[in-house]
Order: sequence, then C-alpha cells, then structure tokens
Amino acid sequence: MTSINIKRPVGVALVLVGLVVGATSSALTATPASANSSGDTISPVTSLRKGLTDRTVARISSPTDIAFTPDGRALITSDPGRLRVLSPSGLVRRPAVSVAKRICDGGERGLLGVTVDPDFANNRRIYIFWTFDKFSFCGVGTDQTPVNRVTRYRLGADNRVVAGSARVVVDNIPSPATNHNAGDLAFGSDGLLYVSTGDGGCQIGVPDACGAANDNSRRLDLPLGKVLRVTPNGGVPDDNPFVGAPDARRCTGRKGPDPGIGPCLETFASGFRNPFRMDIKPGTSTPWVNDVGQDTWEEINRVSPGVDYGWNVREGFCLTGSTTDCSASAFTNPQYAYDHTTNCRSITGGTFVPKGTWKGRFAGDYLFADFVCGSLWRLHSGPDSSLTARPLAPASNPVALTFGPSDKGRALYYVEYVTGQIHRITTS
Repeated sequence: MTSINIKRPVGVALVLVGLVVGATSSALTATPASANSSGDTISPVTSLRKGLTDRTVARISSPTDIAFTPDGRALITSDPGRLRVLSPSGLVRRPAVSVAKRICDGGERGLLGVTVDPDFANNRRIYIFWTFDKFSFCGVGTDQTPVNRVTRYRLGADNRVVAGSARVVVDNIPSPATNHNAGDLAFGSDGLLYVSTGDGGCQIGVPDACGAANDNSRRLDLPLGKVLRVTPNGGVPDDNPFVGAPDARRCTGRKGPDPGIGPCLETFASGFRNPFRMDIKPGTSTPWVNDVGQDTWEEINRVSPGVDYGWNVREGFCLTGSTTDCSASAFTNPQYAYDHTTNCRSITGGTFVPKGTWKGRFAGDYLFADFVCGSLWRLHSGPDSSLTARPLAPASNPVALTFGPSDKGRALYYVEYVTGQIHRITTS
C-alpha cells in the first residue's frame, strides 16, 4: 500500500493517501454511464485563475477542516483536538472546545471534521468527528484500539461550547490501524447527518491484511468504508437502505454494536477506501464523496442510497491496481476519476460553488483538491455532459474546502495542513 507521510510542524503526522462475518456487499444497482468512463489525467496547477485573489486569513497548527455558522464565524478543527473559532474580528485565542486529553491523533487519527446544524440559529448545535482514546491505548493490533465518534455541542455567543451540552451521537466506529479513518460530516436538505468512514486501513480480526487485502468495506456488518446517515440525535432514519433487512442492527451506538451479524442500519452507501472529504449538492441530499485512492486512481463519487462503490475490488473505473481492466462491473462507478500519472495522488477537499459567488462565475460547479500535488480544480461539464478538471489555484497540502462570507460576498476558504494557513479566495 502506498502511503504519504507528512510531518506536521509540531511533530505529529497526518497521513493521507490514503474473516467475513455475516452478509457481504453485493450489487445493489447497475453501473451507470459515467461522464469520464475511462478516467482522466490531470496536471498540477501552477497559477491562480485570472480574476481571483488568494490571501491568508489565519494560521493554526495542523488544521484539518472548516465550517461556517450562519452568523459568519468559521469553525476550524486541528488534528491534536482543539476546535478554534475565526470570527470576523480575527482568530479567537481560546479554543471553543478541546478533546486533546482524550484523543488519539497519530497517523490519520485526530480531530478530523466539523459541521454546523442547519437549524443553528435556533439550536446552536455543532458536530465534530474525532478519534476517542476509549481504552487508554492509541496503538494497533489489539481489540482495544481507539474508536471514532461524532460529538454534538451547543456553541455560545462567547465562542465557547456550552458546559454540559456534549452528546455523543455516533460512536464506536473502529480504528484498527492509524490510517483510513475518513472523518467528514455534512447535512442534507433532508435534515439528516451524513458521516464518512474509512476502511480502517487493516482488516478487522486480521491485522496483517491491509491495503487492497482489507475487505472491511465489503462487509455490511461493519460501519467501515461507508457513508452513514443518522438523525441529528444519532437515530436511524426510517428510509435508510437496510432498515427492514433481515437481522439488521445498530452498529454505532454508545455501547457498541448490537449483537448479531446483520447489516448496519446506519449505512447509506458502501465500498469506499478513505472518503476523507465530501460535500452535499445544495438543495439536495446527494453527497459527493472524494475517496482517496491507493496506487492507481482518485475518485469523486455521486452517492446514492444503498449503492456499492466497489473498494477493495475496484478503484476508479477498473479492477484494483489496473488502468486497463475496466470492463463493465456490478459495482457503481465514480462520477469522475483521475490517475496518478502526474503525482496528483491524494484527493481531499471538495465543495460546490454557490450561486451568486465570484460574480456568478462557475455557479454549481464542484471544486476539489489534491494534497500531494498541491492544487485546486473545478469540474467543468461539457455540452456532451463529459467532465473535465479545469485549473483553479495552487495550494500547499490542502485538506478542506468550503465557502463562507467575506467583504466581497461569498468566498472560497481552504485549509493547508502542513503550513497551518487558512486561505480565502475572492474576486479581484
């Protein structure tokens, strides 16, 4: 398995590349025609798109994700476990909340994601995804490794979470190795919370089966390599794909998985390697998931309920490890994929351009980033619906993208992990 190890300035690393019990994943939908069905080759971006201006607005040690409240505050997660607030007047010195004393943050573990409740104006709720040191052991190779969880808080006007407001809504997502934890959160227009989980790096119960030998994503009885969907309180929506399936059970409750070997009720879609970042198309409940590839392909998946996207059997449009064996498959192909020819090899942040942004340029387009070759692109749809990546901006080790307010209206914000810089791109 290919890994890219990046040392953070404070000495902790984030790594980005990136026995079957019960039912195994099967073809739930036919493979649709894709806009770039043979995959693409893209080049690193060397200059900022004409008409745009890029500036640094804050610096934070090892930032991982960013989200905005409706009142214009940016919430920024940092890998070691601190949630910082960037207000219109500047970076707030004291963290809004810290889980640093309870976190495992080696490798790709840590405080990885944040999102804001769509009803924040009334309930003040925010959510974070982080790796909980459940057994006072941050290692690997035992049945007492850390777990990933989603915790909900209420954020006060004083830029601190309200004491006593913490509630764990998703819990006990296994983290058997230090990599492939995924870690993104997003709300759909349905008011439900979508959570991305990685395949765990190595197979549950078989710690030596890692990389493409790890079939956790294939197992419907595990919440790994999935997109999960829950209510804001952590409950299972009635229309989740496996509700009503034989022996289906809850897998991410506070007490661990319910007994049995049936499929996880929280699962919305399966077959992902490390879907580190995603966004939901505005006005819909359709996640677009950026799945970090192994040796050959990076993927953008338009996710539908109950669908299997093929990892560890397939990557991109082909069998895992191949660029030529790409015949029709029972699995669902990505919306877009690019190969590793130019050393662009770790897809990270993704977001849609809102209407009215950048003087109306690129409205509705999907933007995405690559951590290794340090670039941002936008997906352009041609007259024949083919998708091509158009260069947008160079960026050093970007890990998250989102749109938020600025003095020129909406702007694109992106997070650079190693430099710790938070950037804002506006029209010139």
